Amino acid sequence: MKNTKERFNKRTEFRGKMHTYDNILLENVRNLAKYIENNERALEFDIPKVEISRNDNTEAREEFGIKYRSTLKKIRDRIRKELRL
Repeated sequence: MKNTKERFNKRTEFRGKMHTYDNILLENVRNLAKYIENNERALEFDIPKVEISRNDNTEAREEFGIKYRSTLKKIRDRIRKELRL
């Protein structure tokens, strides 16, 4: 969690000025809200390139992948069951 917070507080150039990723995300959410409220005709997300270095090991990635695939399978099975009813 701390690592994620640090990344969102990183500054990068956005529309000619330096902004945190937190502010960039907020601006994109505002654009989405304007689009949903029909105040904007087109939806455009403006996201600068993000570089994130990995510091996890292969074992952790594999464990996450197994849990992710298992959860995804359960969700798919539940949806298929609901659609058959």
